[in-house]
Amino acid sequence: MQLCLACRPETHAWPAGQVSFVGGLALQLLLAAAAKWRAEGHQFTCQPMSPAFTDDVTRLGVDPKEFQEDQGSCR
Repeated sequence: MQLCLACRPETHAWPAGQVSFVGGLALQLLLAAAAKWRAEGHQFTCQPMSPAFTDDVTRLGVDPKEFQEDQGSCR
């Protein structure tokens, strides 16, 4: 995750299927990367998403749909 903002947008999906915990800082990083890539016209998705990923993201106040392809912008 620490390389998320530095990676090239050719990677269209971040695998979140094995994620067991998402904390506030990790979520901030994902939201910032999604916003940056989308502002540059690239897609940013997290697929697949583990139940822990979706639960933690929701607990932190973000709809997991923010990390699906069809989202045009991020919060």
